[in-house]
Amino acid sequence: MYQHITRYQEVMRENDIAVSVLRLPQNLTLFTQYWSRNGYSYAVIPADGKPGVVVPIAEEMDTRQAGLDNVYIYDDIDMEAEDTDTQIKKIFSKLAKEYGITADSKIGLELDYDVIAPCLCSGKVSLVGEKVKKLVAEGFGSSQFVTVKHLITDVMAIKNESDIEKLKIVNELAAQAMDKFEELVNVPGITEVEVVYEVEKYLQIKARDYKGAKACRAWGQLSTGKKGEIAACDGVVSDARVLEKGDCCLYEMGVSVDGYWADVTRSAVVGGAEGKTQEMMELVEKSFQAGVNAVKPGATGRDIDVATRKVMEDAGYAKYYQNPAGHGVGFSYHEPIPELGPTSDAVLKENMVIAIEPALYVPGIGGLRKELNVLVTKDGGVILGW
Repeated sequence: MYQHITRYQEVMRENDIAVSVLRLPQNLTLFTQYWSRNGYSYAVIPADGKPGVVVPIAEEMDTRQAGLDNVYIYDDIDMEAEDTDTQIKKIFSKLAKEYGITADSKIGLELDYDVIAPCLCSGKVSLVGEKVKKLVAEGFGSSQFVTVKHLITDVMAIKNESDIEKLKIVNELAAQAMDKFEELVNVPGITEVEVVYEVEKYLQIKARDYKGAKACRAWGQLSTGKKGEIAACDGVVSDARVLEKGDCCLYEMGVSVDGYWADVTRSAVVGGAEGKTQEMMELVEKSFQAGVNAVKPGATGRDIDVATRKVMEDAGYAKYYQNPAGHGVGFSYHEPIPELGPTSDAVLKENMVIAIEPALYVPGIGGLRKELNVLVTKDGGVILGW
């Protein structure tokens, strides 16, 4: 279904943008609840009037399942059909007439994106390059392009009730997958990559038709032993290392269900935590709870970071907490609003969703982190899925 449209059209009008032509996966999910399979689809949103979507023929069923109308189909399968660029330009031209677009009209495009979320079939990413600009310019009859990245980011930060229900589902599935992770780390002889494989397999099977879910993807990374000492860095690669008794195991996972994202981390110690690792586990848990307790509308990102960090400082572990406290999440793995860090003045607002992720990375022992996604409500923070 179309959503967040009225609010976005208001900011379009404030910025004198006549129409936005969008194709990035997170933005299609934001405005339509439709997760593009390959990145060849467009959402077209006028400053006034009804939005529409332009999709390849194989994805028409996806738009119907999402409850969308004003769906325009181009045929990229029939080799005797017109080439796809010509079909798309004709659709854009029809919409340009409907929306009253002229050569002087400003057209909003997703320019200047540094990071984007993947499509469902994420073997490659489709950006807004020269080919897309040419299609839009020729189809709409205007090349007065402006970036809408900042406008969309502001809209994306505040979730609606439907978004929140979708985020509950992906977080529930992530929680069940993390339970599986905790079982697996104690299997004798198991390797890092085997844990990752088994968790992602479990999730794919579990997610199918779970509370109406249609599609799920996951990206997991397990850090054990010395590797956990540097797990504050993104992109730690799991390998064939066999887990050993006493290993700190830090499992980070991004999960997307129907285009909605959870960013979660759980930690475990092979054979059970004791001594120093038990102390670390308890501190990470206490730090996480302090962060959740600090969540409320009007709090800043710095407030959350300070709350989590104070626990570590009081226990003499401050130098081992080497990452910011968190970030926004929901339509992508990491959203830029709000950032939760030592210098962040981003203000939390009701219906934002944030990931809170305190951690400890101790040389000679390993890394432990807890990360869950938290809804900002008028009464404080509510953990999703757990």
